[in-house]
Amino acid sequence: MLVNKRAKAFQKARAFFEERGIVEADCPLLSRFASIDAHIDLIEASTFQGKRFLITSPEYAMKRLLSKGAPDIYFLGHVFRDSEYGPKHNPEFTMAEWYRRAYTMGDMIAETLEFCKLFTGPLPVERYTYHQAFRYFAGQEVGTQDLDLVMINEIEPRMNKEALTIISHFPADQAALAMREGTIAHRFEIYAGGIELCNGYHELTDPLEQKKRFIEENKRRNQLCKAALPMDLFLLDALETFPPCSGVAVGFDRLLMLEWGAKHIEEVQLFSWNNI
Repeated sequence: MLVNKRAKAFQKARAFFEERGIVEADCPLLSRFASIDAHIDLIEASTFQGKRFLITSPEYAMKRLLSKGAPDIYFLGHVFRDSEYGPKHNPEFTMAEWYRRAYTMGDMIAETLEFCKLFTGPLPVERYTYHQAFRYFAGQEVGTQDLDLVMINEIEPRMNKEALTIISHFPADQAALAMREGTIAHRFEIYAGGIELCNGYHELTDPLEQKKRFIEENKRRNQLCKAALPMDLFLLDALETFPPCSGVAVGFDRLLMLEWGAKHIEEVQLFSWNNI
């Protein structure tokens, strides 16, 4: 039964973290503040104290724990993103996210590959920088074009379906919450079977830069005719004592799709979006 298969998958994931001394963090699913991303829509909840948001990632809460001295930590649970529904997307899905103190982006990539291979098997690995991927798969240089559209429509379909593909060293304007070094952001993604599995960073630790990026993302939201979202003041305070580290978020249901040969995300979930 599917319930047994998912239970065993969770056990396998938790064993991976336990073997490495990474501690499970029990993070809240509601927040008064929002994860600000121009391309991610949040699900709102009404409470006796006003509006709250269902988390799109446990990232902000986990960073607050790390800033208070928590050891390396992981989260394995549900997150929520509105308006995302299709063969590879569900508004409620399972995420595995973890943070490693003093890890470089290279360290994080290596460990994330180990985790992914628990479910994909020992696939070969192909590595490209962001600029190399544009040249190799799309035959063009990174410029002023819509980079996300090029990635989705031209690069992802041409990736080797029988390999784990790493895209790293993103342009600085694609940094999200990663550290920047000149024109490069210390950010990476890993794909398998043409499916994006994860997004990882050598994490930004500067609260002033973080506030600046929140403002920039809200401006992008306004340009897309979306409302600005409230900045997480707790996170900005936490970054004052946030340690150097790297982190990654992995779409756990997508890993199960690859392991079980599923074509639709609902095949690996106990409850489909239309049955809740």
